[in-house]
Amino acid sequence: MLSPLLSRHPRARGRAGGRLRRVPRAVVTGAFALTLSVAASGCTTPTVPQTTTGPLEVRIAAGLSLPDGVAERFEQQTGMSLSVDDSHSADDLAAHLHDGDADLVLGVSAANSSGIDGDAGLVSYVSPRAGDGAADFALDRSDRLTAVSYDLVCALVDGSAVAASGRPAPTSLHDVVAQSDRLVMPDPASDSSGLVALAAVDRQSSGTDQLTDSLRQLGQAQIEPTEAQALQASAMGGGDRPVVFASAMRAVDIFPQGNIDAVTSTCTPRVRYAAIVAGSAHVNESRKLVDLLLDDGVQSDIARSWSALPVQRNASVPQQYQRFVDGYAATASGADLAVLQQQLPALLDAWQQQTPAVRPR
Repeated sequence: MLSPLLSRHPRARGRAGGRLRRVPRAVVTGAFALTLSVAASGCTTPTVPQTTTGPLEVRIAAGLSLPDGVAERFEQQTGMSLSVDDSHSADDLAAHLHDGDADLVLGVSAANSSGIDGDAGLVSYVSPRAGDGAADFALDRSDRLTAVSYDLVCALVDGSAVAASGRPAPTSLHDVVAQSDRLVMPDPASDSSGLVALAAVDRQSSGTDQLTDSLRQLGQAQIEPTEAQALQASAMGGGDRPVVFASAMRAVDIFPQGNIDAVTSTCTPRVRYAAIVAGSAHVNESRKLVDLLLDDGVQSDIARSWSALPVQRNASVPQQYQRFVDGYAATASGADLAVLQQQLPALLDAWQQQTPAVRPR
C-alpha cells in the first residue's frame, strides 16, 4: 500500500516552499547541524598505511571534469599529481562509494543512492572553508560528504512552444502531472533527474490516493533514458512536448536562446558531494583537494563547467542562472533529497508499479 514517502517526515513538513540566500535555505541543514553530526558520530579513520607518493586517484562522475588549473594548483600545494577517472556514472559511483580503489569520489548526489551518507568506508572531514557555504548543505547524519555544487531540477516550460500550441502553460506541479501528455522526463530508474521529479510529486501529495493517482498519470509522459536525451526530445530540441523535467542550469546552457521558464512549485535542489574513501593512502592530500574545491575561484569555475551553482557564498553565479536563483521562493517544490534518499528506492518501486508499461523509447 502506497503512502506519501516524504510528506510525512516532520523535517520535510517544515520546509515546504523556501528561499535562497543563493543556496536553498529551504532544504539545507545548516552548519550547526553539521557540528552536531560530527560530535555525535565520531570519525572514520584511514584503513591503510599513508604515503606521500602519488598520484592521488580521483573518480569523478561521467560528464563532469575538474576545472582548468585545479590539478596544477594541487600539485604546487602538495607535490602530488592527480589521476582522474571519469568513466563511471554518478549512479555507479554512488553504488560503489565506499570501495577502496580510489582516494576521492566527486560528483555523487543524494538522488544517486540510498546510502551515500553511510558511515562505513568514508573518512570524516569538515573543511575549514565549509563554513562559507558548503556546510549549509551538510547531510544530517554524516560529516563524510562535502557539498561542492548544486543545481535546480524543475519542470521547465518552452514558452514559445506553449504559445504556439494554443493551450495554457502549466502553472503548478499539479498542472504538470495532470497534463503529462505534454511532458518529457528522464527515466527515474536510470537518471537522477527523474528521481528528483518523483520526489517533488511525492512531497506535494496529500495522501495515498493522490500519490497513486499522480504516479499513474505520469504514465502519459514521454520517458527518455537520460536528462540530456529528455531535453533534446522536448520542444526545446525540436520535439512536440513543451514541458520537461530537467536541470534548469543545463537547459539554459544547451539552449541559450530558448524561452525557458520554471513552473511554480516544481524545483528541487540536487547537491553534488565529494567524499574521501577510508581505503585511501592519501587522506591528508585528499583533504587538501576538498579545500581547494571550495576555493571561491574554483567554485566559480565549477559552476560554469558543471552547469551548476556554487555552494560557497562569495563565489560568482553565472549570469544565465541568476533568474532561477532569484525566483526560487516561488518555484521551490519543498522536496528535500537529504531526507528522502533512504526512501527513494521505495518511491521508484511505487512509480514502476503504477506505470509498468512506461519505458524509454
